[in-house]
Amino acid sequence: MTSVSNWVGGAGWMLSLVTVFGWAILVAPTRLEGQAKAPPLPQALSPLDLVPEQVEGLFQIRGLDGFRQRLHTFLRECMPAAAEMTRQTLDEQVRAFLENRERKELDGERAVFFAVMRWRDLRQAPPSIIVGLPVRDGDAFLRSFLLAEERKELRPHPLGCHRTVIAEQEVFIVPRGGYVLLTPVEALAKLLVVSPEQKPLPPLAQRLTEQEIQRWIQADLAFYVKLSAVVEQIRNDLEFLRGSSEASPGEYSEQAAVALVTTVVDLFTFGEEVEHCVITGQLEKEGARVHVSLRPKPHSTLEQTLAASRLDKATDLNCMPDGMIYYGYLPTALSLEPFLRRYHRTILQAGNRAAKKFPEAERQLADAIKQVLDSRLQRFIWALDTRSRGMLILEAERPEQARQGLFRWLDTLARHTSVPEVRLEAQAEAGKLLDLPASRIELEIKWGALIGAHGPAGQAEEAILRYLVGHQWTLWLVADDRRLFLISTRDVQEAERWLRDYREGRVCAENAILQRHRQPLGETLSGLAMLQFSGLWRYILESIEKAANAQGLGNLIPKEVYPEAKSAFFSLGLRVRREGLELEFWAPKETLREFDRLFQVAVHGLF
Repeated sequence: MTSVSNWVGGAGWMLSLVTVFGWAILVAPTRLEGQAKAPPLPQALSPLDLVPEQVEGLFQIRGLDGFRQRLHTFLRECMPAAAEMTRQTLDEQVRAFLENRERKELDGERAVFFAVMRWRDLRQAPPSIIVGLPVRDGDAFLRSFLLAEERKELRPHPLGCHRTVIAEQEVFIVPRGGYVLLTPVEALAKLLVVSPEQKPLPPLAQRLTEQEIQRWIQADLAFYVKLSAVVEQIRNDLEFLRGSSEASPGEYSEQAAVALVTTVVDLFTFGEEVEHCVITGQLEKEGARVHVSLRPKPHSTLEQTLAASRLDKATDLNCMPDGMIYYGYLPTALSLEPFLRRYHRTILQAGNRAAKKFPEAERQLADAIKQVLDSRLQRFIWALDTRSRGMLILEAERPEQARQGLFRWLDTLARHTSVPEVRLEAQAEAGKLLDLPASRIELEIKWGALIGAHGPAGQAEEAILRYLVGHQWTLWLVADDRRLFLISTRDVQEAERWLRDYREGRVCAENAILQRHRQPLGETLSGLAMLQFSGLWRYILESIEKAANAQGLGNLIPKEVYPEAKSAFFSLGLRVRREGLELEFWAPKETLREFDRLFQVAVHGLF
């Protein structure tokens, strides 16, 4: 308890308010099977109608008793080990925090919520927060739920609410719309009170679309955040890193780092152009779904970019190489192109500040990236395993120009790489793949020497990295009239087979599960990313075994920890609509079942 209090600056009263929010989650009275459901209060409002539109954050859990039961049933089917621990944790929380409070007036059928007026004030004393508890009877709640000392301090307040003291901090209690609203800030309580003399402020619901409101109402968990305030703090932290990188310019590698950090900083302008973000989560019969809605600011660059985006068929992924870990596609306007444009600008800026040793390299890198950008990129498609073996495709109006520009960039890096542990070679004319002229890139990394490890420990780290991410790569660059293909494999026949299958539209039978696990998201999307979790988990465990064998320890990981041989995917879909950007994450139950093994490893250890 002490460490948590210290984390919030010693504000025990704030911890108590947050604990009150937790109380409602953990112990809202659960309706027994067959018990009549209490009718909702006529005046009951939604949290979206209770909080003012100026709030910067709102978190809600809907129907606490039903949600708790659905969660337990869901976890018991998918992750039985986690389900039992979750139940035990809830019981322990009840015994630890709620022995002395009456909870009968809390309504377990309606949502509990926690709101933040200003993120930057969250650590101040007191912060501008609101805790909303659904109650059956406000007066009865005040008599039963508050502790004896808190009831002694309970007084009517001239604002038209009540005030008491919780953990030595004044707290204002506003009954409204079937809820009891608690806040430690008097000015905020004044905004929440509704009287004949004071009309309610415009609610947050006015900022959301009808579709967002409907998702919010149906969701088990929902979160609203005004991104600009959050992004501002993150951007300030990254600006500090950029300043540190620019403090000692000189070496070529240092300037590349400056360019990369600057690019990451600039990418946060995306968040600054988002009006708000609404996140909703729901447990369904076949899996779990999380939906994210991003509303761009009017007349922003992001709004203009979204207006020019298109929908594409996800079925193209069925023709990609089978047996990979990462699959997906994205419009380059929302992914690769903004990064390349920022990198082009920042590498030029880094070159202007760099030592005279590498000005030609900086200019060549910038020119190569400009050549790729001028090829009019359209869509980026990928299918890769953990060792970067697989195929990447760039759809473009001028794909041959993109191939030449990308090769120039890689060739420049190869000619100026002076790290002895890294071998990078570029060959402009490397024959043909099928009927297409090919360029070839060879890359080799000696991981143990690169990270400075020696002896048995160095051998173990070398074994892990070699197995997990590889150490030798061959990249083929070929282009037809619509696409640039980047094929990563050391087997020429495999490269030609992958290229032929995609160009001829051949669907691999083993990719049927790839299609089935993304089906709930639809087949027409602006973008899609898929992760083959069981395969990734197996790769990680097998790499640990390689490291153990390198140290003469034998096989230490129990076989029951390994996932099943069949594929199991998580999917993340992207849609661009008139109102903004929508992301939808889908986790089927058969993929979540693999998490039970991971959970056991995390809780009980590998050995």
